[in-house]
Amino acid sequence: MKWSIGSKEGIVVAGGNGWGNGTNQLSAPTSVVVDHMGTVYVADRNNHRVMRWLKDSKSGSVIIGGQGWGNRTTQLRTPRDLAFDRQGNLYVADAENYRIQMFTIDKSSCAKGQSPTNIYERMMAVYGDNAPSRTTVFYWVRRFKDRQLSIENDPRCGRPITATDDQTIADVESLIIEDRRITIQQIADILSISTGTVHGIIHDHLHMTKVSSRWVPHLLTPDQRHERVQACQELLTRYSTAGDDFLFRIIIGDESFLYYYQLDSKKSSKQWKRADSPPPTKGKQEKSVNKVLYSSFWDYKGIILKIPVPAGVTITKEYYANILSNQLDPEIKKQ
Repeated sequence: MKWSIGSKEGIVVAGGNGWGNGTNQLSAPTSVVVDHMGTVYVADRNNHRVMRWLKDSKSGSVIIGGQGWGNRTTQLRTPRDLAFDRQGNLYVADAENYRIQMFTIDKSSCAKGQSPTNIYERMMAVYGDNAPSRTTVFYWVRRFKDRQLSIENDPRCGRPITATDDQTIADVESLIIEDRRITIQQIADILSISTGTVHGIIHDHLHMTKVSSRWVPHLLTPDQRHERVQACQELLTRYSTAGDDFLFRIIIGDESFLYYYQLDSKKSSKQWKRADSPPPTKGKQEKSVNKVLYSSFWDYKGIILKIPVPAGVTITKEYYANILSNQLDPEIKKQ
C-alpha cells in the first residue's frame, strides 16, 4: 500500500488480489523498495521470488527466483529484504539459504514500450519541479539502451580540477592586493585558470567584493593628514579647558579652486575589498584649464566671508593679514 502524507486512505500499488503466485498476486511480502521512476520491487517471501511492479501497473513481473525454493543461484528461499547500491545492483537477503545475493537488474525493461517523452511525462507527474529536465531524461535513456547502467560520470581526459588550492588562492590574493582594480578576466589570464575558478576563490575563499569608490572632496597626502591630526589634538586640548564656548568662537578659513571637471565612470573606479574593509575613495574633481580661486571663512552659524582671489595673486601671510584685518574683522563685528 502507498500512503501519501496527510491521506486517510492508501493506494494499492502491488498485489491486492488475494494470496497466490500469479503475476498480480503476492504471498507474505516482507520488503519493498521503490526507485526514482516509481517502480516497486517486492520480496515475495512465500513464493520465493522478487517481483517488479511498474508505476500504475495492474500486475508485476518476476525478476528473480520464481522457480520454486532452492539453493541454486537462480533460486531463493523465503527472501526477507531488498536494497539497491549506487550502480543499480539489487541485493537480496535470502533468509533460509543463509546468504545475501547480488543481481544486476536490466532496468531498460522498466520503460519497455515507452518513449523517452512518455518517461519524461511520468517523471514530471511524480516529481513535478524536482524532475530532471527533458534533455537529461533523453540522455539517460540513450545510456541505458547502450547498457551503460552506472550513474557515475565517465572518466574525462584533460586537466584535473586542482586549480583551487592554497597556492592559487594566495596568488589571486596577491594580484588583488597589488592592483585593487584588476578584473577577474585579467587574473584568469595571468594564472591560466578559468574565470569561474577566479570568481569562486574571490567570493568563497577570500570573501571579497568589488565596490565603487566613495566620493570625497580631496585626497590628502600623508603629511597633510599628520598636520590635521596635530591640529585636532590642539583643539581638543583647548576644548577640555574652555568647554562649549570655545567651539562658538572658532572661525575656519580655506581656499579652494572651482574647476570644470569630468567625473570618472562609476564602473571604472571599482576596486576589490573585503567585507570588513573600508570603501575606497577618490578625488571628486580633476584640474582643468578654467578655474577660480576662492577664499572662504565660516563659523558654526555659516559663511562669514567669501571672496575670489585676484588672478596672479599668491596666498602669503601678508595676503592673509590684509584679509583678516580689512575684510574678515569688519564682517565679524557686523554679527
